[in-house]
Amino acid sequence: GYVVNLFWSFDAHKQEKKTLSFRGGSALSHKVSNLTAHTSYEISAWAKTDSPLASEHILTRGSSPPAPSLKAKAINQTAVE
Repeated sequence: GYVVNLFWSFDAHKQEKKTLSFRGGSALSHKVSNLTAHTSYEISAWAKTDSPLASEHILTRGSSPPAPSLKAKAINQTAVE
């Protein structure tokens, strides 16, 4: 089998990670969907049988999605609206 890690950052302060595991077999490729447009990803993969690590950096196509508009107002010391 194989292990694949996807790393990406939404901003400079937080890195996200998703780990995928695949059974061994004849399939030499897998499609990963639901990636964010115009985002830099690092993909690393290795076989579960003590193999060397392979990694690649990619930038997905498309335009960056707009940043969410969040507005918060303190109600008191323990609550936010």
